[in-house]
Amino acid sequence: MLNNLLLISTIVYIMFSHNIILAQEKSTDETLRLDYNTAVWLQRASEETKYSEECFFDVAKHYYIKVLTQDSLHLLANYGLGSLYHNKVVYLQRNIDKNINNYSDDELKKINSELVELLKTSTMYLAKYQELKEKK
Repeated sequence: MLNNLLLISTIVYIMFSHNIILAQEKSTDETLRLDYNTAVWLQRASEETKYSEECFFDVAKHYYIKVLTQDSLHLLANYGLGSLYHNKVVYLQRNIDKNINNYSDDELKKINSELVELLKTSTMYLAKYQELKEKK
C-alpha cells in the first residue's frame, strides 16, 4: 500500500506542476480542461487508496468545484463530483460493515449522519448531470 501511495503521490505532484505551468500559457477553455483532468486523476488516486488519504478526495473535490464555478453546466464535472461523493460513501460503508463490532451505537449514528450528507451531495450533482444529459 505504501508503494502505491508513494507512486500516486508522485504522479499527482508531477501533474500539479505540469498543470500550473500549462495554465499560465493556456486559454480559459484549456485551463478548464486541465482542471477537469486533474480532478479525474485525483479521484482515481482517492479510489486507489480506498479513500484512506483524505487529501486526494479534498483536492479532487476542489478541482471539480473549480470547474463547476467556471461552468456550472459542465456535464462531466457534475458527474465526476457526484461519483466522487458516491464512491466515498461506498468505500466508507464497506469499511464500516467489515468492522461493525468496533463501533458504539453513538459512533454509528454519527457515521450514518455523515454518510447521509455525502449521499445527498452525491445525488445533487448526479441529478444535475442527468438533467444536463437529457437536454443534450
